[in-house]
This record gives sequence, C-alpha cells and structure tokens, in this order.
Amino acid sequence: MNRSALYIAAAVIAGTTAAGVAVAATPLDVYIPALGHSVPAEKAGPIQHALPPDDPAPESPEAAAPPAGSSDVVPGHLIGPDVPVPVSPQVLQPTNGWLAADGRTLVAVYAGEAGDGSRTGRFVIIRQDLLDGRQEQQVVDVARSGVTIAGAADHRGRLVFRTDGGSSGELDPETGSATLGR
Repeated sequence: MNRSALYIAAAVIAGTTAAGVAVAATPLDVYIPALGHSVPAEKAGPIQHALPPDDPAPESPEAAAPPAGSSDVVPGHLIGPDVPVPVSPQVLQPTNGWLAADGRTLVAVYAGEAGDGSRTGRFVIIRQDLLDGRQEQQVVDVARSGVTIAGAADHRGRLVFRTDGGSSGELDPETGSATLGR
C-alpha cells in the first residue's frame, strides 16, 4: 500500500469517528409513550401538549339534559331579500319571504314574480317534514304584477301581501289558496 492510500484511509476513519461524536453531542431525544417512539427534544413539548391527558376525566353515566326550548320551533317571521332562496331564478325572482316551524313541519313562503319575465305575481311555498325530511313545493300565481309579503294576517298563519300594482290580499300557506282584494 502506498502512502497516499494510507493517508486517505486514515482520513476516512477520522471523519467517521468525528461524525459519530457529532451525533452523540446533539440534544437527546425524548421518548413519548403515547407515540411509542422518541422525538427530538425541541419537538417533545408541542407534541405532548397536543396529546390527550394520561388520565382523562371519566364520562358521566347520565345523558345531558336537552337545551331549554326546542331549536326546531321557529315563530313565524318575515325574511328579507338577502336570505338565499332554494328555488331556481327561472321559477321565482324573490322580493321577500316568511318562515315558521312548529317542531315537526317547516313552512317557508317566498314572494316575488315569475322568473319567466311575465311579471306574474308568484308565491313558492315549501313545506318540509323535519322528522323524515320529505319536502314538497307548491307554486301559487296571484296577480299581474310582483308580490311582497307584508306580514301575518292572523294567528292561523295566513299572510297579508301587496302587489306592485297597489292591491292587497291574503295567502293561506297551509292550503296554498290566495285571495286578492282591491
């Protein structure tokens, strides 16, 4: 073996030993039992913080009480034109609407004019059974101009509406019947 090969071999052995010492000099890894392996010390704190506690509190054997009042009951109220309407603009160009739910059935009435450009006053009534999800839609045409819901006519849910032409009338969302006054 010549001298240059001997120097190269000695340099490789010295470099390998130095690298081994450098690895041993890095911060020690921390063993995380929940993970089943070690992680670098600088990552151990955030990882341990993200893991659930070793002894979580026991669950209650009793069910939580339902919230006060039913969230499915919604008193009848007007909704503005900014509320999204689940009806195609080809069916209805909305002006406003009305919404109510009794815990079993949700009724939404949207008012405006037909989307076909005929200026026909139109209501779209959507009824949804909240228990089984069934939904039905009814279209009611009432006038030769657009319509706007003005409010509730009585406690039975009938609605008062106005036409763009200045007439008024009532709509019964339950039956879908509308009467137009003068």
